[in-house]
Amino acid sequence: MVDQRMVDKYIKKLKYIVAESISRKKYRKAMAALSSCARILYNYNQYYTDEDLEEYVIELSRLVKIKNGYTANEKTILFYDGFGFDLRGLAVTYIRALVENHYTVVYITNEKVRHRIPHIINEMKGNPIHFIRMENYLNWVEDINKIFSIYKPLTAFFYTNPNDVAAAVVFRAYEGLVNRIQIDLTDHAFWLGVKSIDFMVTGRMLGASIGVFERGIGREKIIRLDCAPYIDRSICEEQLPFDIKAQKYFFSGGSLYKTLGDPDLLYYKIVNDVLAYDKEIIFLYAGSGDASQMNVLKALYPGRVYLINERTDFFSLIENAEFFLNTYPMFGGLMMRFSAIAGKLPLTLKHEDDSAGILENQSDLGIEFDSYEELIDEIKKSLSDLEYRHRKELALQTSVMSEKEFRENLKKLVEHHITDYSFGELVPIDTSRFRKEYLERFDYFQDIVKEIALIRNGDLVFNFPKEFLVKTRSVLRRKIFNGKF
Repeated sequence: MVDQRMVDKYIKKLKYIVAESISRKKYRKAMAALSSCARILYNYNQYYTDEDLEEYVIELSRLVKIKNGYTANEKTILFYDGFGFDLRGLAVTYIRALVENHYTVVYITNEKVRHRIPHIINEMKGNPIHFIRMENYLNWVEDINKIFSIYKPLTAFFYTNPNDVAAAVVFRAYEGLVNRIQIDLTDHAFWLGVKSIDFMVTGRMLGASIGVFERGIGREKIIRLDCAPYIDRSICEEQLPFDIKAQKYFFSGGSLYKTLGDPDLLYYKIVNDVLAYDKEIIFLYAGSGDASQMNVLKALYPGRVYLINERTDFFSLIENAEFFLNTYPMFGGLMMRFSAIAGKLPLTLKHEDDSAGILENQSDLGIEFDSYEELIDEIKKSLSDLEYRHRKELALQTSVMSEKEFRENLKKLVEHHITDYSFGELVPIDTSRFRKEYLERFDYFQDIVKEIALIRNGDLVFNFPKEFLVKTRSVLRRKIFNGKF
């Protein structure tokens, strides 16, 4: 476990650099320090917002020049996407629904993904797309602001990384002129921009509770809207390690850190027990990260455990599996929805109430289990009693919002700031255990050095010479190891 005093020291130093740089009008350096601080707080995940950082965003937003006479276009929507993922995430689903609702959609994303988002480009149907360079913070701000000024949207979606200072600054500048809606993808962790939005959209009770009680967002600003996942059944990638049509297997996926952090490594114990119970079944995992525990399983079960990279055709991997095993201690909410659409049970070991409310009538589906033993019993029964399993799979058909329902509710969100859904009464949710697991995973090099020592943060090199040196050495070693020198 990391020394928390060390993290606090870095946070304090970065905040000082932000304040000093603003006072000296070194705004690019201020934004570099602010972005670094936000990213460290995201990985550290002991706090959900930071008042100092939000005030710095407000201060920097005063530098954004907005032309007089901003007359908003009611049917124009700006969608800012700091992630730039094609099928992973929510952007493609939102864009398709917005275009089908006959809005003019202006899409902004990273220049680096210009050739990596074919589905998003297709769903834009000729609407304006702007690829901007997300490198120099000042140019980044200027580019976003310029696009706002050209199209004058009445509504703008804020969908981005937790440390996107450029977007937070510009969105803050348009307070009172634009209806700014944040899509709360990282509802479980710190993100920057609490004071840069008018509404926060989330599908989980956890996200809504954290929004009100931890981030200090007004209850009236939090709107419930789940997402109908985007499915493209035509995608087919090759080079799988076995024939998914012929081989019996169970599937799981996501960043591997979601399976770590639990001292008992229950996720891997579950996989082990399933493989031991059914000698014919194979385990397939799509994801990347720390594969140390996966390698242990590979050694125990040669030819029966496969780790592959994330793939665009993952839906077909779910469709052909016996069931989907959710990750633990961090679950995959979007993957639960994909599994339900595919008609495959997303069997989940509960971790407090993290996974609550992902599916409609979720508590009646019999897919979540309070104990390891209950989950194992369910898996064994599902594998041995096909009639029982198929009955449960049929119940999944109405558990996910349809595309039509999502499209209609998105229109209500844009035009009236309401949806057909409500969280009811919100209460504080204890996330101390969850945050403790983040703390135990927090790594000095991975989560501090790498977030500061980035090319776009070059203005910080003299404030953090050791960190930049450590990062440079690491990059050189990796290149030498990979034969690139």
